[in-house]
Amino acid sequence: LLAGIGAAIISPQVLGLIQILFHGEERTRAYGSFGMIIGIATAIGPTMGGVLIALLGTDLGWRAAFLINIPICLVIIFVTYRTIAPDPARTASDTRLDLPGILLLAAAFLAVMYPFIDATMPSGGLGNWRWLLLPGGALGFLGFWALENFRERRQIPVVMPRSLLLDPSYMVGTIVLTAFCAGWTALFIIYTLYLQQGLGISPLVAGLLQIPLALGSAIASAQSSRLTLKWGRWILVIACALVVISLTVTVLITQTASPGSIPYLLIVSMFCSGLGSGIFFSPAQALSLLTIPPGRAGAAGGISQTAQRVGGAIGLAGATLAFYLRLGTVTAPAGSELARAAYTGAFSYGMAAVVAFIIIAFLFALADALKRRENPLKLEVNPPEKENE
Repeated sequence: LLAGIGAAIISPQVLGLIQILFHGEERTRAYGSFGMIIGIATAIGPTMGGVLIALLGTDLGWRAAFLINIPICLVIIFVTYRTIAPDPARTASDTRLDLPGILLLAAAFLAVMYPFIDATMPSGGLGNWRWLLLPGGALGFLGFWALENFRERRQIPVVMPRSLLLDPSYMVGTIVLTAFCAGWTALFIIYTLYLQQGLGISPLVAGLLQIPLALGSAIASAQSSRLTLKWGRWILVIACALVVISLTVTVLITQTASPGSIPYLLIVSMFCSGLGSGIFFSPAQALSLLTIPPGRAGAAGGISQTAQRVGGAIGLAGATLAFYLRLGTVTAPAGSELARAAYTGAFSYGMAAVVAFIIIAFLFALADALKRRENPLKLEVNPPEKENE
């Protein structure tokens, strides 16, 4: 819980700082660098986890993974202190927290997320009483909306300003990001289950097989700013289409290729999926926050990332639920012919759920691109003089 609070404080501020410190094309390049670093980190994480388990064993290895965050956080503290100066203009602003709004929003999100998270547990499922929390979550969101309107009319600080919800670029971008994250988050779990339990691959090799995906993401992220300048909102449509096609090919590989060739073919298909994700995330973040003034950047980034976490929880529950419903009870040892056949079928079901979420993101991105054909970086970015007014 404490680690989650710390991460939730850090992550939106990165987006807010990019929005404040950069403008126009520089901002898009900054988001591209941001996405490239995420791609590199995505490759390091699973591989380092596999290395620790291989070196220290399953009992101590996974516990040691928590210690990796300590030197990383120390570096963040040092670099932030040395490079980012406080903004004197903001020290006198109203920084009171909207505690009633925060608590009500947290309760509503918990009511919506918990049934989906619980569905992935052995005691969960579609028939569990916890699904009755969903209407309560809906009522919580309505109450939150009413509370925020009440506070904003009286010029009291709010968590979610109405100006954000009335910004079509921001709202569509948040929906696209949420749907994409719903599928993308679940991909890693069912992919790892298939590799280790179905093919009988060790945790270290399974981590290494995720490097092509992250490598493709890092390479594409480095080029995403240039591609966004060229294609505008259509970059999101192209990215989603590439991911859908690559993941579909991945499923076909697991069903048709020989067991010995599957890992090598997965390297190619997952690399292509990484390319799609790499040209998606940075432009999606940039385009969704494009019209948000710097003063609202922190709130906008926080709301967007919260929505992505909720989407990730729902997508993870949906994909793993489909995975285990198809898998059933498997007693065969990992890597055996029976286990490989069972996990291949389960993997195809789980991937169908993943692809369905990515298709939702594709449809919203396509509708937005068709509705607003102009290049947003040329027509919608406020110049620094206007943003500072």
